Amino acid sequence: MSYNVLAQGLLENHSYLLERCELEYLLWENRSELLYEEIIDQSPDILCIQELESTYLNSFFSRFEEIGYYGLYKKKTSRGIDGCGIYFKKDYFKLEDVVDVEFYQPKVSILNRHHVGIIAKLSSFSMPEKPFVVANTHLLHNPKKALVRLAQLRIFLAEIDRVSYVFNGRDSGYLPIILLGDFNSYPDSLVVQLLNEGQVNTRLDFNNNEWTDIGITDNCQHLSVYLNRKEGRHTSFSEVQIYNSVYSKEWRMYEPQAPTKQYHHTWFSEMFTSGILSQPFHFRSVYDTRRRKNNFYTEASNGKDYIVVDYIYYNACSGLRPLERLHQYTDQEIKEFGKLPNNVFGSDHISLVAVFELSSKRPY
Repeated sequence: MSYNVLAQGLLENHSYLLERCELEYLLWENRSELLYEEIIDQSPDILCIQELESTYLNSFFSRFEEIGYYGLYKKKTSRGIDGCGIYFKKDYFKLEDVVDVEFYQPKVSILNRHHVGIIAKLSSFSMPEKPFVVANTHLLHNPKKALVRLAQLRIFLAEIDRVSYVFNGRDSGYLPIILLGDFNSYPDSLVVQLLNEGQVNTRLDFNNNEWTDIGITDNCQHLSVYLNRKEGRHTSFSEVQIYNSVYSKEWRMYEPQAPTKQYHHTWFSEMFTSGILSQPFHFRSVYDTRRRKNNFYTEASNGKDYIVVDYIYYNACSGLRPLERLHQYTDQEIKEFGKLPNNVFGSDHISLVAVFELSSKRPY
């Protein structure tokens, strides 16, 4: 389940965006009960939340831990009040690893916002030999900042690549990956194009020298990871150059690293100046983002105008197979919903729910 629950602090700070909604439906004591009931009704094995407000971690969200969930949380940096959380049923899954990802990068001018993501590597107690990765994020909202969202996704995908790739001789490859969240991106956006089609033209959009400084290539991979992988070696945490990334409970403050001898290869610059941003995961969307009739919707912008900004993706040929998904609401159904939040929906977003089968066959 992926759900932007609408942080109460953000609601109150930007109440003008929801002025069409009735006041009683904007109160946390009312919204929180609707949110809790909806989540419990779905009873997801894994619950991914965006706009999870830190103020309510030890009150409202602790209720999920009381009924058998284990919670992971990454708060926005700087003065952010909310963040992203992953809750999973602790009787079903073991936490193998967790990675907090901060999108603010002082060496890259376009990455000046304090959004975050969180990545969990889990294994099922019934299938411990088949770990998988769940990646949850909330990208920048500003409609005019499409390139910032694309840059944030580039950072996030590089970390997903680092966490989810497994060396296994000739069968090396990616673990099953579920990528989801509020991407604040329409189906025709650059972000969704990168995920759907595997690449997007960025020839005039990014300062390539800045991306060289933090070592993330046009293929959304850490250069150090890529080079080590070619030689069959693992990458140590100290070789990754992004700022304030947390990996395997380690912490490393940003320190510029001297260029290695590989930087002198003629192909090096091409990895940062191709003009094409790509990703290697072969993602597929659980929800059909290309439908022209009876579109599905995930958010009521300004409380009324319904749009699509939330997604669930998985990597093909990884052993993951979607079996079911929560109903895609039609145009007529949306009209009947009215303004959000209301007496039925506790958020201005509509949750996404998918059921996956995880195969025990060839893992990569």
